[in-house]
Amino acid sequence: MPPYARLMRWMTFSRSARTLLTGMAACLVVGLAAGPAAAAATWTIKPGGAVTLRLGTVTIKDTTTADEVTCHRGNLAGKLKPGSGLNGTSAGRITGAALSACFGPGPLNWRITLLGLPWHINLSSYDASTAVVAGTISHMQIRAKGFACSFVVDGTGGGASDGRVKFTYSDRTHQVKTSGGNLHIFTVNGCGGLVASGDPVSLTASFTLAPAQVITSP
Repeated sequence: MPPYARLMRWMTFSRSARTLLTGMAACLVVGLAAGPAAAAATWTIKPGGAVTLRLGTVTIKDTTTADEVTCHRGNLAGKLKPGSGLNGTSAGRITGAALSACFGPGPLNWRITLLGLPWHINLSSYDASTAVVAGTISHMQIRAKGFACSFVVDGTGGGASDGRVKFTYSDRTHQVKTSGGNLHIFTVNGCGGLVASGDPVSLTASFTLAPAQVITSP
């Protein structure tokens, strides 16, 4: 075969190979992009709508100093999206609260105020064998005020409204329980060393969800 013909044949092959490789790469990119979306969980919430979380107890504890404030009465108000095929992110929200009988260090009752409302209810996993939902409550910020002491509980800074805790909900008992998270103390006024800015916080709480909800996935 003459050199010119061999050159033309090689150039034609190279263009075909580049076209094939480009197409394969595009398919791979599309496949990778579609993978997570296809695997994303969907949720069913019945009946949804307005809900009340009736407080058992909630304790805000500075895990460095071990000082804590515990509230024994109150309710949280919120809403859950109704229906099926729902996204777990922002599947509901907490819109208000009234907490009382809050006791901690000092001679007077403490006042706990929820800030940054609405807080977001996010669903992450469901165990069909136990009928237990796991998720997070995010966008949290809390102000605590007692005798000669006040502080803010948040995630990365006072006023950031990026606090977060984990929760579980049982379809059988209708109990909500919180644990873990990224909460810390900020904007400390007074307090005499009871808490310090930057100290990590645990928020443990138990609630009964009413009306009873059935939350499942898929």
